[in-house]
Amino acid sequence: MEDKEINISILTWLWISEGFIKSHDEKSLEDIAEGYLENLIGRNLVTVAKWSSGGKERAEEKNLLLWMKRDRNVNTSCSIYSHKQLVQRRMSIYSEVGNLVEWSSSCCGAVHFREDNNKGSFSIAQFSHIYFRFLKVLNLEFIVIDSFPTELVYLRYFAARTSQKSIASSIANLQNLETLIVKPMGGKLILPITLFKVVKLRHLQIYSKAHFTLDAAEELLENSKFVNLITLSSLTFCCLRDVELMLRTPNLRKLRCSFVGWGYPSHVMRSLTRLETLNISMDSCGSSPSNFPPNLKKLTLSNFTMYWLQSSIAMLPNLQVLKLVAIFFSKAEWEVNNNRFHQLKVLKIVYCPCFKKWNVSDNAFPCLEHLVLRRCRYLEAIPSHFGDIPYLISIEVKSCKESLVKSAMVIRDTQVEEMQNYDFKVIIHK
Repeated sequence: MEDKEINISILTWLWISEGFIKSHDEKSLEDIAEGYLENLIGRNLVTVAKWSSGGKERAEEKNLLLWMKRDRNVNTSCSIYSHKQLVQRRMSIYSEVGNLVEWSSSCCGAVHFREDNNKGSFSIAQFSHIYFRFLKVLNLEFIVIDSFPTELVYLRYFAARTSQKSIASSIANLQNLETLIVKPMGGKLILPITLFKVVKLRHLQIYSKAHFTLDAAEELLENSKFVNLITLSSLTFCCLRDVELMLRTPNLRKLRCSFVGWGYPSHVMRSLTRLETLNISMDSCGSSPSNFPPNLKKLTLSNFTMYWLQSSIAMLPNLQVLKLVAIFFSKAEWEVNNNRFHQLKVLKIVYCPCFKKWNVSDNAFPCLEHLVLRRCRYLEAIPSHFGDIPYLISIEVKSCKESLVKSAMVIRDTQVEEMQNYDFKVIIHK
């Protein structure tokens, strides 16, 4: 069987939707699934194919999930299943879209199409609720669909691409839906407010900017919450009222969003006490955030001003990964004082043309393991203090000044020769 790569979050969501993960104790299903995955990695049944700055990103399956490839010589109509067998049956198909009709009599519980050579949109009507009535997982992540499968009421997981500009309000028919992943081919996507009626929804992931139609919806939203929602990506908010209505998500753990035309909603964000991963973008650098969710572990910020950020993020007690994109530095300088970022393990700074000088005190970044600098074209050097950080594993540099590259090599000499950190690496991308 050919090995396959898959995003780790998506892999665990699939396990949950197909019923492989059972809840116990007070752990979430996602945490239990990640524990199982760690066990499988330890047994070499799954290997990590790509590492992100904050940890594992994609897993490579080795005979773990039996993705079944269609044998063209098999008679698909040779077997008949009772309703009970049909509900329990789990089957994944690797096939071209054109062969779908041949599989209809097998009545799968899970359908995966990972590749599609067809042009144009795929008719979702092929998934007749008669033949696929008990379908729980429909994974069309590389397929462009013409509509959404609102008749498949047992569906728990749905992923697809779409050329449409909006999702129909009838998506609320899918009362068992737990994971919805959509990649709009045209950019923005409009979401119906009826999604709030899908009370079991745990993961809503849109691979583009999306916004809800909130006209005449306040009455519905006042009495609604995404109680089970854990992942929300990528919403655009145009006013404070939208944020107050939409982020009634007491169990939210991952949020990616942008704010257009106004400032940062400090009081709303502070209330997201279970949020662990936040990716937030502003449309300009004029915002002055005063509060971030208190339990953040991973934070990505775009188009903020460091003068306002410093006191807000430096003392976050659990912050381990920080990515700064297009940050404005007052006087083109960043001063990091003692005892700042004391749990941070990964720091990435990307495309900051206003960043020229960096001063770091001796006790800052004490636990840092990875430093990544990309397109910081005017930053003169990396502070020599990084040569004394005992846990530092690597420095990665891309599209920066030659003087900065030289300072990275000096830090390497300090780490290897003085700190005896023989595994330390400097990675230079041209």
